[in-house]
Amino acid sequence: MRYFPINIDIQDKKCVVIGGGKVAYRKVLSLISAGAKVEIISPAAIDEIEKLVNDSSVAWIKRKYEEGDLEGATLAFVAVDSSHIGPEVTSDAKVLGIPVNVADEPSQCSFTLPSIAERGDLLITVSTGGKCPALARHVRLSIETIIDDAYGEMLTILAEVREQLLEAKIGHDKCRDLLNKLISSGILSLLREGDNEKASEIADEALARLLANKE
Repeated sequence: MRYFPINIDIQDKKCVVIGGGKVAYRKVLSLISAGAKVEIISPAAIDEIEKLVNDSSVAWIKRKYEEGDLEGATLAFVAVDSSHIGPEVTSDAKVLGIPVNVADEPSQCSFTLPSIAERGDLLITVSTGGKCPALARHVRLSIETIIDDAYGEMLTILAEVREQLLEAKIGHDKCRDLLNKLISSGILSLLREGDNEKASEIADEALARLLANKE
């Protein structure tokens, strides 16, 4: 395993995207959804990016990349023809200690981007280490046929139960056992049938029993 998988919090953090085309646009959308402060560096940009700029969703520096543009950034992305600019950005990022991703150039990347499936707060990622993004996408699409929206709804219920368990200072083993029981209790089927109220009721009753036995 060459790359260490990690989820990073970029809420309100500066992230630089070099490029103004479709590849850059896709990366910008992902960064916006994660709450980043996105800065685009490119002499020109497609209409979709210009709209984001007009909506104040991103900042746009309308010129070519220059040394120093990565100052203060948490992540950097090169989303243009990287034959010339890629090595320069990679070198600058390395000096500043900033992780960098260069589209279609795994050798220049210090991190790669997985294919993502989202179900509410449930995030499923598939990576090929940059070797074949098409395969990662294929696997992700296969996963999406199995992991439906009900999993995201179940996560919401389980998260609420877990929060109350932690507040009540229930031991790790008991927390794990209860959550595992709820996962296999039929809640998922109820959510798929649209009976969210019954699913929540089962979780609440199980939690109440455990808390009562604690006393």
